[in-house]
This record gives sequence, C-alpha cells and structure tokens, in this order.
Amino acid sequence: MSLSICLITADPPGRVAAAVQPLRAYADEVVIAADSRVGEETLARYDTIADKLFRIEFVLAGRHLAWLCTQCEGDWILRLDGDEVASHALVKRLPEMLASRHIRQFWIRRAWLFPDSRRVLAEMPWSEDFVNRLTRNDGTLRISGRRHTDPESVTPREYIDEPLYHLDLLAGSHQRRLDKVVRYEATRPHLLAAGGGRLNEAFYLPELRTSLELSQVPDEDQARIAEALEGSPPSQSDVSIESVPLVSLATMDRMWEGRDVQGEAYRASIELLAPSLSMAPAEQRQVLMSVRNEGNEHWPSSIDERPLIRLAYRWLNSDGSVHTPEGPRSAFPRAVGPGDWLLTPLHVDAPGAEGEFVLEVDVVHEEVRWFNCACRVPVQVEHPSWRLAEPRLREAKLPRSGDDGKIAEVRIPNTIHRVWLGGMPMSEAHERLGQTFARHHPGWDMRLWTDDDLPALGISKTDQDRARTPAELANVVRYEVLRRYGGVYVDINIGCRSTLTPLLNGIDAFSVLEGGGRLGMTVLGSTPGHSVFERAARLARQMLGVYESPAASTNGAYFLGLIVEQEQNMTIFETRMLRAFLSMGSSK
Repeated sequence: MSLSICLITADPPGRVAAAVQPLRAYADEVVIAADSRVGEETLARYDTIADKLFRIEFVLAGRHLAWLCTQCEGDWILRLDGDEVASHALVKRLPEMLASRHIRQFWIRRAWLFPDSRRVLAEMPWSEDFVNRLTRNDGTLRISGRRHTDPESVTPREYIDEPLYHLDLLAGSHQRRLDKVVRYEATRPHLLAAGGGRLNEAFYLPELRTSLELSQVPDEDQARIAEALEGSPPSQSDVSIESVPLVSLATMDRMWEGRDVQGEAYRASIELLAPSLSMAPAEQRQVLMSVRNEGNEHWPSSIDERPLIRLAYRWLNSDGSVHTPEGPRSAFPRAVGPGDWLLTPLHVDAPGAEGEFVLEVDVVHEEVRWFNCACRVPVQVEHPSWRLAEPRLREAKLPRSGDDGKIAEVRIPNTIHRVWLGGMPMSEAHERLGQTFARHHPGWDMRLWTDDDLPALGISKTDQDRARTPAELANVVRYEVLRRYGGVYVDINIGCRSTLTPLLNGIDAFSVLEGGGRLGMTVLGSTPGHSVFERAARLARQMLGVYESPAASTNGAYFLGLIVEQEQNMTIFETRMLRAFLSMGSSK
C-alpha cells in the first residue's frame, strides 16, 4: 500500500524537514502546499523536501485541505502540520498501520509539549487529543473545510496511542497564543473543551491552570524534538518562485464545501420509480425517486455536507395551491456528479386524515433556492404535525465595572467618530442625528469616516476585497480610528440628547453592555493607543474573509468581547445608563 505525506505550511524549512524526515522511508511521495507569501529561499528549501511543491493563495488550512488531498496519489494519506514531530514509537508502528486491510482511518494521539521540550501535558484536554491523520485515499474521504477539522470520521477506525509531538506551545510567544485564541474563538464560537472551558483557551493557554500534570518525553524522542525546534535548514534547490505552480483560491475552492454555487448547477430531472403512489393515514415511507444531475455541480451524499443540496418535497392542494410549503430533506445515497443518474429514497411523512393532495418532489439548495425541476405525484396526505425546535444561543457574560463616584479628569479626546462606507449618499435622517452631537458638544471635533479615508487609515485594497460584508470592513475602521486618535465612536443611527462628558471622567476606554450580558458595538470610546483597540485593529484585519460564523461578521461584538475579557481594562456601562445621553440603536 502506497503512502502520500502532505502538508500546508509556511513554517521554517528546518522544522518541516524534521517533521518529514523520520517518515520519509515509508512515503512514496511528499506533497507540500506552501503559503504563497513565503520567500524564494524558503521555497527552494521546501523543494528539496517535497516530490510535489505548490504555492497556494492561503486563507485557512481546512479550506484548502480537500484540494490538497486530491493531489495525493497514495493509497493512504498522512497529513502533518509543520509544527509536529512523529515519535519513535509511531514511526516504528507505521508499516503495520499501512498494511492494515480492515481499518479505514487511524486517529493519532497528539502530545502537546509544555513548558519545555522534555515534557508533555498529561491531563485533559491535551491528554486525549486524537486527530484523524492517516486515512485511506478513497471515495469515503469527506473534508468539511472548517478550521481545525480533519477528514470526517468513518468506521472502521483505530486510535493510536503512539504520539505525534505538537510544538505549538513552544514555537511562538505567549502573545501569539492569546491572539490565536481570539481569532479561533471568534471564527467558531462556543466550542467546549473536554473537561470544560472554551476550547481554544483550554488548549492554547495552559498558563491559566493553577497546576499542571506533566509527563516526561522518552529519551529516544528528545533529540528529534530539539532538532525541530532549532530548525537547522535543509539544503536548497535552484528552483525559482515562477517555476513553482501557483494555485489560486478559486481553484482550491471548487473542492471546498463553503464554495459558491452558480446558476448552471440548478438543473435536474426527477421521476417517481413506481407507476403510482398511495399512502395510508399517518404512514411514514421511503419513496424511491429516479434523479439525474443535469447541472455542473457535485451534489453531496451527507445531509450536512456543503453545498447543502438535498432531495425535498412540499404538499399541494388538488387545485395546485400550496398546502404545506416544505417537508423533511433526504440526502442522496452517494455523491452525484454532473450527468450522473441514480435511484434515491425520499422520506415522506403522511398525516392521519384522508384527502387528495399532490406530492411535489424537487431538489433544493438550502438557504438559496429550489431547483424548480419538480415531479408532481397525486397522493392522499395532510399537513404534518411536527415542528422544529427553536435554536437556543449561549450568551456571553462580561464583568461590570464599578463606579466609586469620584470626579476625575477626562482623558478620552473630545472627538466624535462616525463611519459611512459604501459610496451612497447619506440620508437626511442620519445627517440630522450627526448634528445632534455637534449641538451638544461645542468645540469637539466631528469626524465622518468614508471610503475616501481608508488609505489614510492603512486599510488597503486587499483588505477591502477580503471583507465579506460591509460590517466586517466598518468594524476595522472603528477599531483603527480609536487606536490612532482616540475619542468616542457612535453608530450612524445614534442620536445625542446630552453631552457625554460626565460619562468620561477618569476612564480610558468604555463600551456598553446590551441585553443578555452581551457587549455592544453601538458606542465605544478610548484614549489613543489603548491596548484593547490596538489588538482589535490588528486582529480584525486578520479576520477579514474568515467567514464561517452565521453572524454578519467575525470581527464584531463577540470578537471584541473576547479581547475585553482578556485585557480587563475597559469600563462597561449598562445600556440604561446611556439612555439619558443617547438615543440608542443596535449593535452590528
């Protein structure tokens, strides 16, 4: 059985070489996808390690992983990160794993080195961090493309205790790990770690623990780990950047579950397999349908795999009017490529009362559109009785600041900042709201930031193009102006009732606590260079285009709240305290 080793990396070449070298004797090929931002010398050193070398427009490793796996020709794929080193025990066991005939996936324990290269964390969540790294390269391989996800779990699989050593907690600064916690948590919020706590804080900030259980690294592994951390670079080839294939984001995204689907995809033909259909009251049945994909997009086989294209139905009255807008979805039994035909079961629920209705079966792309290629079958049914439960969201809780009643100097500059992006003229109503601040703050500077000001704020055309929503770009602007100039930021739909000066006595930065204990973004203030907005401005740019959350942005209120929780140096007003001063809007 042949083996492909693959990496997506921008790590130092010496560290990458140390990750690959112990396994090289068992690999038929090494495939490296290098972040296109690495320099020519780094690329030339990667070239001496790899059998296949690509440059990629890197955004998120998980987003590119499905594409990377298609570049692998081995019967097995072993994925590594550039900050991982295989233990001596794992290398010794690898031939046995590759020879297995009945296992489809091997989940390998990842041992987290900390506080030095001779010890690993031996308690939850680190002690049971098994990752799906050695997988069969076959039709069962599904990759969602979300951050920190490996191929989807399938059986039969086996868990391997011989570890991969993870260098991340040693390879960078504490501040880098703090920033990583914010980026990762804001991208996929509210994930909990085994043993409790937010997932990313639990893994990346072991310093938060009052005590830590540690285990000793075997002597046979210490030299290999030290070599990876020292990063002695391998030799370099004479390859040039121009000679290494550059793979665009658009090319890789064709295999990413989060890709956009174009209009040519929405074509299908659908028929009932049986000559007719009748159903007893309250009967539940799988009805076989003959379906052909006549578009240019692959339809997935899993109910939660994206793009969310499934078989669906609705109930019509006998006169053609809609009786029930839609019923439960049914997944296809396998992936359906362009031009493919298959028989697929449709799960149909029939209520208890009798009546002549029409079952309309179609293909649907969830949250986008129905294909409008429906097959209509006469059948006796009624409106189903089920209801979907309303989702419940976990609410963040932030600490409140106290007020000792003392009068102190006002340190926040006398400037009101508002942001208006998009190039459209501002409405008269918004103009009047801005005038209320000028009326109640004579002598203050009134700044309206527009698209023309973006270059002066260091917000490049690349930043603007990466922003997936106007809210994402507006968030960068508000953080940047407060970082540079300080003052008070207010949303464009906020009006002023009284001078804000009494609120600003003795504080360096503030925000508002909205309903449910959630940090608001409608009103913010700070002195120039405040640490919260220094970090928010820097990290918010890194979040542009990293759009996995259902929220309008990943660098908004929840993102800022995570930074405030870490910094703990901001005054948080309750909304009711500001209503005497402002007519409040809502957070973006």
